[in-house]
Amino acid sequence: MEAAHVAVRFEPRWRRHYLRLTMKKNRSIAIVAIARKLAVRLWWMWKLGLDYGQIVESGSHAE
Repeated sequence: MEAAHVAVRFEPRWRRHYLRLTMKKNRSIAIVAIARKLAVRLWWMWKLGLDYGQIVESGSHAE
Protein backbone atom coordinates (compact mmCIF):
# COMPACT_ATOMS: atom_id res chain seq x y z
CA MET A 1 0.00 0.00 0.00
CA GLU A 2 3.04 2.21 -0.10
CA ALA A 3 2.15 3.14 -3.68
CA ALA A 4 -1.20 4.47 -2.51
CA HIS A 5 0.54 6.63 0.10
CA VAL A 6 2.88 8.02 -2.55
CA ALA A 7 -0.01 8.69 -4.94
CA VAL A 8 -1.87 10.58 -2.23
CA ARG A 9 1.21 12.68 -1.40
CA PHE A 10 2.14 13.70 -4.94
CA GLU A 11 -1.04 13.68 -7.03
CA PRO A 12 -3.61 16.38 -6.15
CA ARG A 13 -6.57 14.44 -7.57
CA TRP A 14 -5.74 11.34 -5.53
CA ARG A 15 -5.22 13.49 -2.43
CA ARG A 16 -8.63 15.18 -2.80
CA HIS A 17 -10.31 11.81 -3.21
CA TYR A 18 -8.45 10.41 -0.19
CA LEU A 19 -9.34 13.39 2.01
CA ARG A 20 -12.98 13.18 0.99
CA LEU A 21 -13.02 9.48 1.88
CA THR A 22 -11.37 10.08 5.26
CA MET A 23 -14.21 12.43 6.14
CA LYS A 24 -16.77 9.69 5.42
CA LYS A 25 -14.79 6.61 6.50
CA ASN A 26 -11.67 6.02 8.54
CA ARG A 27 -8.10 6.36 7.20
CA SER A 28 -7.47 2.66 6.67
CA ILE A 29 -10.61 2.24 4.54
CA ALA A 30 -9.70 5.35 2.55
CA ILE A 31 -6.16 4.15 1.78
CA VAL A 32 -7.46 0.74 0.67
CA ALA A 33 -9.95 2.48 -1.62
CA ILE A 34 -7.14 4.59 -3.12
CA ALA A 35 -4.97 1.48 -3.53
CA ARG A 36 -7.80 -0.27 -5.36
CA LYS A 37 -8.38 2.76 -7.58
CA LEU A 38 -4.66 2.84 -8.37
CA ALA A 39 -4.66 -0.91 -9.13
CA VAL A 40 -7.57 -0.50 -11.54
CA ARG A 41 -5.81 2.37 -13.29
CA LEU A 42 -2.61 0.33 -13.57
CA TRP A 43 -4.58 -2.61 -14.99
CA TRP A 44 -6.11 -0.39 -17.68
CA MET A 45 -2.68 1.01 -18.50
CA TRP A 46 -1.37 -2.53 -18.97
CA LYS A 47 -4.45 -3.68 -20.90
CA LEU A 48 -4.43 -0.72 -23.32
CA GLY A 49 -0.64 -0.38 -23.50
CA LEU A 50 -0.71 3.26 -22.41
CA ASP A 51 1.50 5.20 -20.04
CA TYR A 52 0.22 7.21 -17.08
CA GLY A 53 0.20 10.51 -18.97
CA GLN A 54 -1.99 9.06 -21.70
CA ILE A 55 -4.41 7.62 -19.16
CA VAL A 56 -4.69 10.97 -17.37
CA GLU A 57 -5.22 12.80 -20.68
CA SER A 58 -7.99 10.47 -21.75
CA GLY A 59 -9.83 11.09 -18.48
CA SER A 60 -12.34 8.83 -16.87
CA HIS A 61 -16.07 8.83 -16.42
CA ALA A 62 -15.50 8.06 -12.74
CA GLU A 63 -13.49 11.20 -11.95
